[in-house]
Amino acid sequence: EEAVKILKKIEYWVLVDDAELGRPKLSGNSAVNTLAVPMMLLVLVSELTSDDIRLADEFKSLQDWAIQQALQHVQRDGSIILESVSIDGKELKGCQGRQMNPGHAIEAGWFLLDHAIKHDKPDLKQTALQQFIVNPFNTGWDKKHGGLFYFLDSDGLSPTQLEWNMKLWWPHNEALIAFLMAYRETNESVYLDYFAQVFDYTFNH
Repeated sequence: EEAVKILKKIEYWVLVDDAELGRPKLSGNSAVNTLAVPMMLLVLVSELTSDDIRLADEFKSLQDWAIQQALQHVQRDGSIILESVSIDGKELKGCQGRQMNPGHAIEAGWFLLDHAIKHDKPDLKQTALQQFIVNPFNTGWDKKHGGLFYFLDSDGLSPTQLEWNMKLWWPHNEALIAFLMAYRETNESVYLDYFAQVFDYTFNH
């Protein structure tokens, strides 16, 4: 009951008004669609409603909204996942609009893949596999030294984040989950090869 109560409050903050969070509304700071919000809502609803049909029906519209918001981050004919887009799904100007976070995209990918498997959505399954998991992995993998970069610029410019080239633990964790899930679902050996590549780098470093 407490979890449902909190999720409903989060839903209100996201869809209606987040003033209760205490974040100042600065003039000139336009609203954006950041990938973190829909992807986390998707997995929250999935976890909370996994064995409760009544709750699943109650939060279905929120889950559908989260999926559509996440899909807005697929840009440039499906070749990249941008971390932030406009609220109507357009690419933003400047370095904020060009920012990519490979680990975040891959994480969103296995959330979407899990949903697609559970709800028999083949198109969403393919989008999750190719656009959210494989493409960001291939773009984000350091071809010289191995490992996933933390941030990248979609135009190949220098990212503004000082930590952009760090190889943090969590993107590799998400990639391990995503590729093993992809192999389990498809039985295609390419995903097992990706898994082995990440596994070897992760446990050697």
